[in-house]
Amino acid sequence: MRVTVLGNSGSFPGPDSACAGFLIEEGCFYLLLDCGNGVISRLQRYIRIEDLSAIVVSHLHADHMGDLLVLRYGLEGLRALGEASEPLPLYVPATPEEVVRLLDWPEVFALTPIADGVEAAIGPFDLAFTRMEHSAESYAITVQAAGRRLVYSGDTAMNPQLLTVAEGAGLFLCEATAPRPRPLTPAQFPHLTAIQAGDVACRAGVGELLLTHIWFADPPEEYEAEARRMFSPVAVAEEMVTYEVKLP
Repeated sequence: MRVTVLGNSGSFPGPDSACAGFLIEEGCFYLLLDCGNGVISRLQRYIRIEDLSAIVVSHLHADHMGDLLVLRYGLEGLRALGEASEPLPLYVPATPEEVVRLLDWPEVFALTPIADGVEAAIGPFDLAFTRMEHSAESYAITVQAAGRRLVYSGDTAMNPQLLTVAEGAGLFLCEATAPRPRPLTPAQFPHLTAIQAGDVACRAGVGELLLTHIWFADPPEEYEAEARRMFSPVAVAEEMVTYEVKLP
């Protein structure tokens, strides 16, 4: 299983970055995990949009799904030219309903809602969804194939479910929106810090930690240094780099 980081910025991209998006490959099956702004342009450096097999979105904030709105036009154009046929499978939370309605284009997307505890077989992948604590309905996503296990935190504040779902992951893609704690309440800042991500990785016994959802103005080395106080190996997920999910 291979994971290519198409975008790694949290909330807002810097001048040379994109928001959340990860291309997961197994054989000739291409699964896109999140589709934030800037992701679809970068995706086309690796595959054509008509080669996408499915998309799974952790939650419906714009930095995780914004490019779906323009992907629609590309897929509609391909259909008009006879170069695409079946609607693209798209797995998303059921809320906010007003955002789901923006994605309700049956000729383009085959929508399937996700929920806590739901499992789904998508091509060669077995997926499972675990509800997290965030300002919108948000899920950690487990992706398994051929004995390899990837866990993606999505966006979340610290919670016991994250530790459970991350346990034993070969690769843990974990959000770390700030390198250090901020003087904000969980309601004001429903995210993890780098040191919290490192703590979860340590207690869950993961193989490797990649930090995601990084604030564009903060140096990556600060995130790595903070997380490394709790866990190693750790790195900030580097955009346009492909990582192998290792066997346990």
